Amino acid sequence: MNAKVQIVARAERASTQKKLKQAGADFVVLPAAIGAHRIVSILTNPKAVEFIELVTHRSSLAIEMEEVVVSDPGPFAGKTLRDADVGRRTGVMVVAVKRADGRVEFPPNGDEPFAAGDAIVLLGRNANLASFREAFQG
Repeated sequence: MNAKVQIVARAERASTQKKLKQAGADFVVLPAAIGAHRIVSILTNPKAVEFIELVTHRSSLAIEMEEVVVSDPGPFAGKTLRDADVGRRTGVMVVAVKRADGRVEFPPNGDEPFAAGDAIVLLGRNANLASFREAFQG
């Protein structure tokens, strides 16, 4: 009814996921699968899990992750990550680039020009993300 509303659904079984998507859910959360994945992560790489928790759960760090979609015309269209010089100009870190064709550059190499529909995944403090928005989004 409203294309702007995002629908997040919870499912107990993986078999329900497809049905919920067909019914209009944008995202389906499987708590048991998330819990299992988390246990495996803790067992196989506890230091990485500690770091992720430090970054995402400590409000004093005020670190956020944001995704920005490249538009044409726009400040990124036709430029490379190197040309845009995002880190130096704003203090945010470009974690990944999700290309419109489905490829994910992680970490991004910075040499391929951006195209409309690509997405830039950023990590930084709130103030730096605000600087990014001011410099690149007007």
